[in-house]
Parts: sequence; C-alpha cells; structure tokens
Amino acid sequence: MELSSKDIKRLEETGYRREEFAVMDERPLGCHLYPVVYLVNEGAIVDEMSNGTDDFRTRIENKRKNP
Repeated sequence: MELSSKDIKRLEETGYRREEFAVMDERPLGCHLYPVVYLVNEGAIVDEMSNGTDDFRTRIENKRKNP
C-alpha cells in the first residue's frame, strides 16, 4: 500500500521507525503505467508529450494483431 508523506509522519510520531513499515524500492503505479494517464473528465489517455508514445502505440497495436 502506498503511504503519503503525511501517513509516514503520523506513523513516525507514534514511535515507529520508517524502516519498520516502509519499503522504498517500488515505483508508484502511475510510473509503471506511463505514458497512459487517467484524467478525471476524460478517462485513460496516452500522454502525447511522452517520448515513448510512438513506441507504446506500436506495442499496443502489435498486441491487438497477435494476442
């Protein structure tokens, strides 16, 4: 489960050490999914400003052709 900096501070204030409850070696879900992003009023879209957008689209099209 992801913890916000506020969550971490609150846990540390109760006496826990960060090493006891936090693991910092995983990237956030948004980083794994990028260049796909979710916009509240639009849904899931591909960020057109990403350098990897063309490669991403090619991989998606290849998966559709060869499931």
